[in-house]
Amino acid sequence: MVEVLTSVYERRVANECREAQSLAKCNTNVIRMDPPKVEGEETILTITLTRTSGLVMDSTGLHVIETHDAELRFPRFYPSVPIEAYLRKPVFHPNVDPVNGFVCLWDRFSAGDTVITAILHLQQIVAWKMFNLRVDHVIQPDAAAWVSGRVPYHLPLPHIELGLPEGLDGLEVFPVNSRPARQRFG
Repeated sequence: MVEVLTSVYERRVANECREAQSLAKCNTNVIRMDPPKVEGEETILTITLTRTSGLVMDSTGLHVIETHDAELRFPRFYPSVPIEAYLRKPVFHPNVDPVNGFVCLWDRFSAGDTVITAILHLQQIVAWKMFNLRVDHVIQPDAAAWVSGRVPYHLPLPHIELGLPEGLDGLEVFPVNSRPARQRFG
C-alpha cells in the first residue's frame, strides 16, 4: 500500500530525507545516515560525518577529532522554520553551543534552504571553513576570541569536501570570500 503524504510538512520532509540519502550515497566515505525517525512532532535524521576534522575542548586543551555524530531536526512547522542541527559531542566553534551541541547553521533562513545545504554547512562549520562572528550568532565567546587571535591551527581544518548528487553540482552554499581560511557566513 502506498503511503499518502498530505501536509506540506510531510511532503517536504520526505523529499528532504530522499535528498539526504542521495547525498550520503555520493559520499559513502564521509557520511553515514540512519533512517529518519519521528519524535513527537519532529522528524530527525541522524548522520555521522567522518574524515572531517573538528576541534573539541577538554580539561587538557584542544584536540582534533574526525568523526561527528549529529542530528538534523525538522521542527513541526518546517519549512516555515529552519532545519536545526545538534552535534552529540559539541565542537569548539563560535557557532556551536558547548552544552547541548546546537549548531547555528543559518545566517538568514529561507524556506528554500534544504537538508543538503544544512549538511554542507554543518561540515564547513565543524572544519572551521565557515564561521560567523556577529554577536547574535556567537554561542561560544571563547572560540570567537580564539579565532580572532593567534590560532595555532591552519584553518580550515582537514576534511573531505562533499560531492553533490547529480544535478546539484552548481549549488553555492556560502558566499565567496577572498580569505578561505577564515571563511565567514553572513
